[in-house]
Amino acid sequence: MKKSILNSSTSTRVLTLIGAVMLGLSLMSANSFADDDQSDRDRPKQCNKKRDGHKRHGKDLSHVRDMLDKKLDLTEDQKTSISQVIDQYNPELKQLQEQMREGKKAERKLVKQDNFDEAAINKQAQQNADLMVKMIVLKAKAKHEIHSNLTDDQKSKIQKMFEKRHQKRMKKDSEGNA
Repeated sequence: MKKSILNSSTSTRVLTLIGAVMLGLSLMSANSFADDDQSDRDRPKQCNKKRDGHKRHGKDLSHVRDMLDKKLDLTEDQKTSISQVIDQYNPELKQLQEQMREGKKAERKLVKQDNFDEAAINKQAQQNADLMVKMIVLKAKAKHEIHSNLTDDQKSKIQKMFEKRHQKRMKKDSEGNA
């Protein structure tokens, strides 16, 4: 029997990352058909919209700090440490998000050209995918550092909250497909 190079935990992480990139690419493709007449600055920001009765969070990591403080009763030292982590990663995250917006705009422009240029679209799609991977890794680093500031009880509580939220989403998805 051949020995697997990757253990199941690493394999799961790799598959999760690939799935996230594919989801991002599919969302970018759907966005390619959006009306490009309106400039990005004129569009309402996602954080101001409500979907399914839930306020959408901003594009940075500040909502993580607010949620943790509200749900986990953080100490002042934890609040300070978590704020430092967020302040460290937010500028780079915002820069990557701006690059992604420009990449999506370039992709929409390519799709609407008279002649289909597969090579140009492949190049732009790869650039967008690379940016998506960088954002996922950057957010994972920040969340890892934030997680390291929590006590074992707080980590357990946050894990239960995420599991509960996941179950609610799964139930809602199954009801919507019925």
